[in-house]
Formats: sequence, structure tokens, C-alpha cells
Amino acid sequence: MVWLLVDATGCGLVVSEWLTSLGQRRLQSRGKIFEMTKSGDSGMTRSLQDWRAAERALDKAKAGRVAAERAAAAAAKAEKSAVATAEAARAALEAATLAERTAAETAAAAAAARQASTTDRDEADVDERAAMAAEKEAMSRYRAAERDARRRVEER
Repeated sequence: MVWLLVDATGCGLVVSEWLTSLGQRRLQSRGKIFEMTKSGDSGMTRSLQDWRAAERALDKAKAGRVAAERAAAAAAKAEKSAVATAEAARAALEAATLAERTAAETAAAAAAARQASTTDRDEADVDERAAMAAEKEAMSRYRAAERDARRRVEER
């Protein structure tokens, strides 16, 4: 049971049953003496209960506000991280696009170098065949000249 202590001016305090079990009917607090009366259904008791309920609701609201502030701070941090991630992704895309373009340019240059090398090889083959034919022709002329020279030496 709850007891209501009321002083001469009508101010009150709510006291739990344990004080009454000690046989106390008077309580001095901050220089005031309170007389103990049974609280019953008085308007003051109801108002005090309402006030305490409002205090509990206020505590919950404050805790909710603190939680909301923390959630907002976390959301702001997440937003900042998401923006940074998007910027990094954009930079990665630009780098990949540049890499693709330069790879295509390198492939085109390699194809041109291959074509030029193939042409050079083909021309070298033609030059080698012509040189071989010229060398064969020169060797034939030399041998013919050598035979002619021997015949002239023998004829003398």
C-alpha cells in the first residue's frame, strides 16, 4: 500500500508501506514535517501517479530520441560511405573504359605490325629466291667461263 504524507500547506510525498511497518506516522524532510494519511483515491494521489507515468514516458521519449540521433548519425555515415563507393565505382569504370580503349589501340597496332612483318617476310622470301637464282646463274656463267678457259689452255 502507498501512503501519502501531507504537510500543513498541502504539499505531499508518496511513501511506500515499509515506513508504516516501522510505526512511523510522521516524517521530516527538508525541514518540513509530514503527517502520514492513507492515500486512498484522492485527486492528489491520482495526479502524482499521472505525473510519475508522464516522467516514465518522458524517459522513454528521451531514450527514443537518443536512439534516433544515433540512427541518424549511422545513416549519415552510411550515406557518406555510399557516396564514396559510388565515386570509386565511377573512377573504376573510367579506368576500365580507358583500359579497354588502349587495349583496342594496342591490338590495332599489333595487327598493323604483324601485317608489316608478314609483308617484310614475303618480300624477303622473294629477294632470297631472286638472289638464289642470280647466284645460280653467276655460278653457271663462272663454270662455263672456267671450261672455256681450260679449253683455250688445252688448245694452245
